[in-house]
Amino acid sequence: MNIWRLALAVITLLFAVLGYAANSFLDAKNDQGGSAKFRGTEWSDDIAGENIPLTARAVTTRIAKMPWGSIFKIEFTDLKSRAEKQRDIRPDYFIVTDSRIVLLNEIKLKGDLCIYESSHPSGHFKKVGWEKGVGLLEYASGYGAHVDGYRLKRVANR
Repeated sequence: MNIWRLALAVITLLFAVLGYAANSFLDAKNDQGGSAKFRGTEWSDDIAGENIPLTARAVTTRIAKMPWGSIFKIEFTDLKSRAEKQRDIRPDYFIVTDSRIVLLNEIKLKGDLCIYESSHPSGHFKKVGWEKGVGLLEYASGYGAHVDGYRLKRVANR
């Protein structure tokens, strides 16, 4: 089964009881998508404390409409920066109901494994892994250079 089909099926079951009305923060009259220009700055350890101007265009597209709400994709394009390293901003997906906007995280498939991972240069991380036919294998989270965190791994049934 395709991961998107599975995700949509789970989401549909979770939100089936919610009535749908337009969300005043994020809604679309059609699936064409809208765009807006953004201007800001970027920084990194490689830049030695200097903020570098960054511009981009955000394209917001409704990719699915359900009785309980919609799923939107927000993607940044036309990134322009003076930094030598070209920045890549991955698209985000959001579940939108009349009263909530929830980030739908991407999950990577590697053979029989399905893994969600997020990390931050400060050392913050989260990892959740599942295996086909088994279920949840690992659940881990941590905050900055082993300051606080945990890692739980499934124990084999004996």
